Amino acid sequence: MRRPNNPLDELSRRQYVQAIVAASVAGVAGCGDDGSGNNTGEENGNGGTDEGGEEPVSQTFNVVDNNVLEQANMSTWQTGDASTGKNWMTELSSARTQEIDIIIDGHTYSMPHVDGLEEVEIPAMITDYTAEPPYDMYNTYNQDLYYWDEETPIDAEARVEHDYVYYGYDGLIFNADEAFKSEAVEQFRHHFWYNDGTRRLEPRNSNAPTGESELPDDGTNAYVMQSDTVEGVAQTEAMPMHPSFTTPYAEKYADTANQEAMTEVTNELEGDSISVGRYADEGWGGGPYKIESSDDVSGTEVLMKLREDHPNDHINIPELRIQFATEDRAQIVRSRGQVDLENGVLPESTGSINRQSVPDHIQEISRWLQVGGDNLIFNFNNKHLGRLWVRRAAVAAIDWNQVGANGWGPEVSETNPHHTGLLETVSEGNFDDEFLDSLYTYPIEADQELAAEWMRKAGYEKQSGSWVGPDGDSPDWDLTFNSGESSWIGGVQTVMANLEDFGLGVTLDGQAWDTYTDRLSPPDYDYDIALQWANFQTITGAYDYNGAWWSNPLLSGSPDTAPYFDIQDENEVDGLGRPVQEVPLPSEVGSIEAPDGSFKVPDSIPGGADTYDMKTVTENLREPGIDIEEVRNRAKVAARYFNYYLPNFVFHSYYNGVYGDVRGFNFPPHDHEMWGHTKEYGSRNYSVIAGMPQLKYDTNFPDPPADHKE
Repeated sequence: MRRPNNPLDELSRRQYVQAIVAASVAGVAGCGDDGSGNNTGEENGNGGTDEGGEEPVSQTFNVVDNNVLEQANMSTWQTGDASTGKNWMTELSSARTQEIDIIIDGHTYSMPHVDGLEEVEIPAMITDYTAEPPYDMYNTYNQDLYYWDEETPIDAEARVEHDYVYYGYDGLIFNADEAFKSEAVEQFRHHFWYNDGTRRLEPRNSNAPTGESELPDDGTNAYVMQSDTVEGVAQTEAMPMHPSFTTPYAEKYADTANQEAMTEVTNELEGDSISVGRYADEGWGGGPYKIESSDDVSGTEVLMKLREDHPNDHINIPELRIQFATEDRAQIVRSRGQVDLENGVLPESTGSINRQSVPDHIQEISRWLQVGGDNLIFNFNNKHLGRLWVRRAAVAAIDWNQVGANGWGPEVSETNPHHTGLLETVSEGNFDDEFLDSLYTYPIEADQELAAEWMRKAGYEKQSGSWVGPDGDSPDWDLTFNSGESSWIGGVQTVMANLEDFGLGVTLDGQAWDTYTDRLSPPDYDYDIALQWANFQTITGAYDYNGAWWSNPLLSGSPDTAPYFDIQDENEVDGLGRPVQEVPLPSEVGSIEAPDGSFKVPDSIPGGADTYDMKTVTENLREPGIDIEEVRNRAKVAARYFNYYLPNFVFHSYYNGVYGDVRGFNFPPHDHEMWGHTKEYGSRNYSVIAGMPQLKYDTNFPDPPADHKE
């Protein structure tokens, strides 16, 4: 079948978001002779030949990771990016759906792409989790999982050692307000918690502060705690480091007498490099594949073998090869068709890797709307951007489809139809259709006529092609962005061009990472407009308040007190000038009615208004004892605040997916649920460790889509 240019053309929006839908003819990859998509012979569980004596197309699964093998460092505490590739050598912690529900050990998947195997059960590191509001969380570890040394279990005790090393590494041992909040109540039962006003444990380090200290009450409810309970955001990054590495460092930290001694241990830890060969020889890894010895580490690649005793026994590909390469070299390997599974969509012609740049047997397997995207954020302390109608006019003057297409590419970017301050998957996973449809929808394509009407409402008039405010000043904004993100450059250039065409002055302020983050950080918030990612994975993550520049929540911390994280009761605005106290919202949901004028907060709203303290609104989302539906109901006020005041504009979400070798291996069909059960930016690590790709005994595969051929 031909994949439509826009997958949404033939499906309703919500059908697409809630179900991971087709995006490629390679959906049922690896068709057999009968064209059904199933293998024509029986497969055994350990690779090799099928019952008819046929050899598989390939017994080695190839992947590529952006790392240099000579510089690779498998330590969790390495200071650069040299640990890339390690996530192939770990156990899965869990699978998570796009709606942030957690699937624990014992979950099953159907196997329609394999003959004689209807479904499989995926073992995971966490077999049970419990959230006990307001403070306590528990995980039960899988007693069948061991590190590569085959004798050390991956258990709660290993997790506590790992946590304590981080406790020292983060410099918290001698901080009286930061208790160590992790313990093994049993060998395989891990208990960890939020601060609850007391130091629950005697400090492991006898020199650290003792006794009780008054800590803020961070109590919260099960909805908020759920995402924290299964450890690690990514399913292949949560396994604790082997105790033979962490225990000596935990003991050294526990023996330190002061901050200076603690820093000396940290310096030693950072300098303790773990090469891939050392990682293998010490038996420190985990997962269904193992590097048997340093002899399997050679040149630029690592060869891993399937473990015979691993409980994930439906995996039948005997070998996994990791090719370590710089990004430039990795692009060459991908374009030559030498990887069997890779993250990302495979667009027709845009981007460095596309349909025209790879062999026919490399095809897109699945595509879905990711929990990731970008937003334009506004600093209300700028006198123009602090005016309600000006922000609205700026949003209306921009063609958001064009921004996404020129930056990320038309097949990677999808504009968000609901403007709640959330990514679309999170909006639709938490709010009902009636509420979402009642909110105001800002123009997706540029509407300069509407934008001009809104500028005039703010008291501006156009003179010689530029808008001039009631005080005679014209807007002239810096648009700050990370110049190291290549996809952002086309996006911000489009924003600038659209705003300038409308008559608003914009200067691009591209900065390297460190400067970019400094500009966005409290207390100065040194920007007018900025492009920033929007990876809010929960409604509470977006609708909380703090001063962390990287999360850009609904309220961005106190403007008055260090460390600029907590809104104070007396703060009328947050650090970005956004209104906090006595904030009016129209009584009618979805109304954006406001009188004309150059104001930040309207004195009165036509049709009536309800007034809210937004600090209380956000705090109430974390109230212990309330259920998920009540959290979602309370969050509607925060969604309306975003919809009305536009503190920022989450303009698009990313498509993501996987593409791979449909000639050499069988993959689950494009609409299989497992493709969306990951919180990583892609599913290749999760799917391979889960054992979903399978051996294939013929080289048949469908042609690429007609619209992807030259």
